[in-house]
Amino acid sequence: MKHIFIILSITLLSCSSGKDKSNVKYKVLHSGQNASIENKEFILIENNDDYIAAIEKLNVDESDYENLLNVDFKSNNVCILFLGERSNGGYSIEVDYIKKKENALYIKTKEITPQKHSNVIMVITHPYCLISLPKNKNIVIK
Repeated sequence: MKHIFIILSITLLSCSSGKDKSNVKYKVLHSGQNASIENKEFILIENNDDYIAAIEKLNVDESDYENLLNVDFKSNNVCILFLGERSNGGYSIEVDYIKKKENALYIKTKEITPQKHSNVIMVITHPYCLISLPKNKNIVIK
């Protein structure tokens, strides 16, 4: 009985608490599949004019514009995270967390892959994600 209690205690203590790892507030503005950027990269947007141009290049549906255009560029930037080219649908890129260390924002991304044997569209995709985050010129993507 004592051994079961010890094993159960170790198991419970080793589980994550599920808390958000971020120490920086951010907001996911939009995500999609058709960015046409072939490599994994990111773009930092610091003003409204560049933001409008980026949205137009992403072919975002006009019905989504209202949600996208509420960015205060006095205190925020927009970062577009590109996953790069994928051979079929079912892929996406998400923010795992954002942490501020010294003078830099560290963005940890994660790639979401299709589940094994799932039905996905058989077309080349270029997943992306737009996020709003506090102004900072030094961004590091992991």
